[in-house]
Amino acid sequence: MEHDNNGLAWCANTSVKGYSINITTIKCTTTSGDKNGSDNYEQMAEFEGITDTTDLSNYPAFKFGKEYGTTNSLSAPYNEGWYLPSLAELYAIYNVKTTVDAASDLCGGSQFGSSSYWSSSQYASTVSNVGAFFLDFSNGDGNVGSKSDFSGYVCAVRAFK
Repeated sequence: MEHDNNGLAWCANTSVKGYSINITTIKCTTTSGDKNGSDNYEQMAEFEGITDTTDLSNYPAFKFGKEYGTTNSLSAPYNEGWYLPSLAELYAIYNVKTTVDAASDLCGGSQFGSSSYWSSSQYASTVSNVGAFFLDFSNGDGNVGSKSDFSGYVCAVRAFK
Protein backbone atom coordinates (compact mmCIF):
# COMPACT_ATOMS: atom_id res chain seq x y z
CA MET A 1 0.00 0.00 0.00
CA GLU A 2 1.25 3.44 -0.85
CA HIS A 3 -0.01 6.69 0.58
CA ASP A 4 0.34 10.26 -0.57
CA ASN A 5 2.60 11.56 2.15
CA ASN A 6 3.01 15.03 0.69
CA GLY A 7 -0.37 16.22 1.87
CA LEU A 8 -3.27 17.04 -0.42
CA ALA A 9 -6.27 19.31 -0.14
CA TRP A 10 -9.82 17.95 -0.40
CA CYS A 11 -10.70 20.81 -2.79
CA ALA A 12 -8.07 22.54 -4.91
CA ASN A 13 -9.21 26.01 -3.80
CA THR A 14 -12.17 27.94 -2.42
CA SER A 15 -13.73 28.48 -5.87
CA VAL A 16 -14.28 24.73 -6.37
CA LYS A 17 -18.03 24.07 -6.07
CA GLY A 18 -17.66 21.32 -3.47
CA TYR A 19 -15.85 23.72 -1.14
CA SER A 20 -18.84 25.71 0.08
CA ILE A 21 -21.86 23.59 -0.85
CA ASN A 22 -23.43 21.52 1.92
CA ILE A 23 -23.25 18.07 0.30
CA THR A 24 -25.82 16.31 2.45
CA THR A 25 -25.53 12.98 0.63
CA ILE A 26 -21.95 12.43 1.89
CA LYS A 27 -22.37 13.91 5.36
CA CYS A 28 -21.09 11.92 8.28
CA THR A 29 -21.44 12.37 12.01
CA THR A 30 -19.48 9.48 13.49
CA THR A 31 -16.82 6.92 12.75
CA SER A 32 -19.63 4.36 12.51
CA GLY A 33 -21.50 6.22 9.75
CA ASP A 34 -21.20 5.64 5.97
CA LYS A 35 -19.27 2.37 5.68
CA ASN A 36 -18.85 2.57 1.91
CA GLY A 37 -17.25 5.66 0.44
CA SER A 38 -16.89 4.09 -3.01
CA ASP A 39 -19.73 6.22 -4.40
CA ASN A 40 -19.13 9.46 -2.48
CA TYR A 41 -17.46 11.21 -5.42
CA GLU A 42 -20.33 10.23 -7.71
CA GLN A 43 -22.85 11.43 -5.10
CA MET A 44 -21.00 14.73 -4.94
CA ALA A 45 -20.99 14.97 -8.75
CA GLU A 46 -24.77 14.47 -8.83
CA PHE A 47 -25.43 16.99 -6.07
CA GLU A 48 -27.26 20.17 -7.09
CA GLY A 49 -24.89 23.05 -7.75
CA ILE A 50 -21.73 20.99 -8.15
CA THR A 51 -20.75 21.16 -11.78
CA ASP A 52 -16.96 20.84 -11.69
CA THR A 53 -16.31 17.17 -10.90
CA THR A 54 -15.41 16.21 -14.48
CA ASP A 55 -12.02 17.76 -13.75
CA LEU A 56 -10.54 15.58 -10.99
CA SER A 57 -7.80 18.14 -10.35
CA ASN A 58 -10.47 20.22 -8.58
CA TYR A 59 -10.58 17.51 -5.89
CA PRO A 60 -6.95 16.38 -5.26
CA ALA A 61 -7.66 13.88 -2.46
CA PHE A 62 -10.36 12.16 -4.53
CA LYS A 63 -8.10 12.24 -7.60
CA PHE A 64 -5.40 10.34 -5.72
CA GLY A 65 -7.92 7.66 -4.75
CA LYS A 66 -9.63 7.34 -8.13
CA GLU A 67 -6.36 7.22 -10.11
CA TYR A 68 -4.41 5.03 -7.70
CA GLY A 69 -4.53 1.88 -9.87
CA THR A 70 -3.48 3.54 -13.11
CA THR A 71 -0.91 5.83 -11.45
CA ASN A 72 0.77 2.78 -9.96
CA SER A 73 0.47 0.74 -13.18
CA LEU A 74 -1.57 -2.02 -11.58
CA SER A 75 -2.82 -4.71 -13.92
CA ALA A 76 -6.52 -5.47 -14.49
CA PRO A 77 -8.70 -5.82 -12.58
CA TYR A 78 -6.73 -4.00 -9.86
CA ASN A 79 -6.20 -0.87 -11.94
CA GLU A 80 -9.83 0.20 -11.37
CA GLY A 81 -12.22 0.63 -8.47
CA TRP A 82 -9.96 2.58 -6.09
CA TYR A 83 -11.45 5.43 -4.06
CA LEU A 84 -11.03 7.77 -1.12
CA PRO A 85 -12.49 5.95 1.91
CA SER A 86 -15.26 7.29 4.13
CA LEU A 87 -14.55 8.25 7.74
CA ALA A 88 -15.99 4.91 8.96
CA GLU A 89 -13.73 2.98 6.56
CA LEU A 90 -10.66 4.90 7.74
CA TYR A 91 -11.62 4.16 11.33
CA ALA A 92 -11.90 0.45 10.50
CA ILE A 93 -8.38 0.60 9.03
CA TYR A 94 -7.14 2.48 12.10
CA ASN A 95 -8.46 -0.33 14.32
CA VAL A 96 -6.22 -2.84 12.50
CA LYS A 97 -3.43 -0.40 11.61
CA THR A 98 -0.70 -2.56 13.13
CA THR A 99 -1.68 -5.53 10.95
CA VAL A 100 -2.12 -3.38 7.82
CA ASP A 101 1.24 -1.66 8.37
CA ALA A 102 2.97 -5.02 8.92
CA ALA A 103 1.48 -6.48 5.73
CA SER A 104 2.37 -3.34 3.78
CA ASP A 105 5.92 -3.47 5.13
CA LEU A 106 6.30 -7.08 3.92
CA CYS A 107 5.32 -5.91 0.43
CA GLY A 108 7.60 -2.86 0.49
CA GLY A 109 4.73 -0.41 0.97
CA SER A 110 4.41 2.61 3.21
CA GLN A 111 3.09 2.82 6.76
CA PHE A 112 0.16 4.78 8.17
CA GLY A 113 2.20 6.01 11.10
CA SER A 114 0.60 8.85 13.07
CA SER A 115 -0.49 11.13 10.24
CA SER A 116 -3.92 12.56 9.48
CA TYR A 117 -5.78 11.07 6.50
CA TRP A 118 -8.63 12.65 4.53
CA SER A 119 -11.93 10.84 4.25
CA SER A 120 -14.55 11.28 1.53
CA SER A 121 -17.05 12.29 4.22
CA GLN A 122 -18.30 15.85 4.59
CA TYR A 123 -18.52 17.32 8.07
CA ALA A 124 -22.12 17.17 9.26
CA SER A 125 -22.83 20.81 10.07
CA THR A 126 -25.39 23.31 8.90
CA VAL A 127 -23.13 26.16 9.98
CA SER A 128 -19.92 25.37 8.11
CA ASN A 129 -19.86 23.57 4.79
CA VAL A 130 -16.17 24.08 4.16
CA GLY A 131 -15.11 21.18 6.35
CA ALA A 132 -14.53 17.54 5.64
CA PHE A 133 -13.50 14.77 8.01
CA PHE A 134 -10.00 13.43 8.39
CA LEU A 135 -8.84 10.74 10.78
CA ASP A 136 -5.83 11.26 13.03
CA PHE A 137 -3.94 7.95 12.94
CA SER A 138 -2.02 8.83 16.11
CA ASN A 139 -5.14 8.48 18.26
CA GLY A 140 -8.13 7.49 16.07
CA ASP A 141 -9.92 10.82 16.45
CA GLY A 142 -12.10 12.07 13.63
CA ASN A 143 -11.44 15.77 13.09
CA VAL A 144 -12.58 18.44 10.65
CA GLY A 145 -10.26 20.19 8.26
CA SER A 146 -10.90 23.02 5.84
CA LYS A 147 -11.44 21.46 2.42
CA SER A 148 -8.87 23.67 0.72
CA ASP A 149 -6.62 24.96 3.51
CA PHE A 150 -5.79 21.71 5.31
CA SER A 151 -3.34 19.33 3.65
CA GLY A 152 -3.95 15.77 4.77
CA TYR A 153 -2.44 12.51 3.76
CA VAL A 154 -4.47 10.27 1.48
CA CYS A 155 -4.82 6.54 1.05
CA ALA A 156 -6.88 4.66 -1.51
CA VAL A 157 -8.96 1.56 -0.87
CA ARG A 158 -10.60 -0.92 -3.20
CA ALA A 159 -13.43 -3.38 -2.51
CA PHE A 160 -13.26 -2.60 1.19
CA LYS A 161 -15.24 -5.09 3.30
